[in-house]
Amino acid sequence: MGYRRWDRARFRSRVRVERGVGQVRCAASRGVDMTFSDQDQSGSWGAWGRRIGLILGPTVALAVQGFAPPEGLSAEAWWVVSLAVLMVVWWVTEAIPIASTALLPLAVLPFLGVASVKEAAAPYADPIIFLFIGGFMLAAAVEHWRLHERVALSIASFAGGRPIPLVGCFMLASAVISMWISNTATTLMLAPIALGAARALSPGGKPDLVLGGALLLGVAHAATIAGVGTPVGSPTNLIAMSFFERAGEPMAFVDWMSQAIPLILIMLPILWLLLCAPLFGKRAATSSAMRQVVRSALEKLGPISTPEIRIGVIFGLVALAWMFRVPLNEWPPLAKLGDTSIAIIGALTLFVVPSGRKRGEKLIDWTRAERIPWG
Repeated sequence: MGYRRWDRARFRSRVRVERGVGQVRCAASRGVDMTFSDQDQSGSWGAWGRRIGLILGPTVALAVQGFAPPEGLSAEAWWVVSLAVLMVVWWVTEAIPIASTALLPLAVLPFLGVASVKEAAAPYADPIIFLFIGGFMLAAAVEHWRLHERVALSIASFAGGRPIPLVGCFMLASAVISMWISNTATTLMLAPIALGAARALSPGGKPDLVLGGALLLGVAHAATIAGVGTPVGSPTNLIAMSFFERAGEPMAFVDWMSQAIPLILIMLPILWLLLCAPLFGKRAATSSAMRQVVRSALEKLGPISTPEIRIGVIFGLVALAWMFRVPLNEWPPLAKLGDTSIAIIGALTLFVVPSGRKRGEKLIDWTRAERIPWG
């Protein structure tokens, strides 16, 4: 009886897990917003980790004040260091929501007399913040109309039924898309398609663990690597750009790409070779199986729609303006045009241009725009 009870419990647990995985795959394939709140992202810490972090942060910050500031550093600057330590601890442990921790300077710096409220609030209105917003809105529109999914499937269709080119095509699709939208969204969108391809190319319809692992790791790591390709590919890129600007060495959009693209071109082939090493000598499956997977996925999307075309045109124009902003600045009317202005113009255009699908519907509305990660 005990064994049967344990076996039934294990069966129910497995059903719940498989059902949850299926829901994630279906949601990702439909382009559903898969972002999580700060409360969902508690990781392995749980409630105890947050409580420990809540106490540990102020304790460590005050302990820093027990040491004399380094030579050349003022007492006010030393308090800023303590605040930074507190914020790092709270960010790592998620003692309070991440976005709330980011607001601490507004409350603490004026209280300590280090800076006025106006001075503390100035960085929150940095042009980089609005470049974030414009880029996120453009990406939200692309994801809503599933243009990124069509691009990925079109790239993957070139692989045929050969395992090694298949991994390369999925990595290329992941890299191209993650240069412009978030790495997480790219991976969530491509992972179910990659698993379907691995299942279709394996005997008996069961996914090949070696091929499936190479596809999933390739998609995830290619998104991470290529996320540095453009300033809007990852939030950390924009933060780095702001550091360069404050140091008196501003970087244009195209300058960033000229430094990052060669790195991507070196790292992606190395990753591809490492992941495909176990696949050398594997028998190629019939290319018709792979074509069927891609064809069925494209059939679910239907023919390319008017909103997709319009989004593609707007996104393409914004990308070109970013890349050729320096030559554009040589024309007097556009002498003060910046990357942030280009992003905001592109985002505002989405609210004006009709989708062409329903009367009065725009390419994006506020109900979708407000879902971008404001925190």
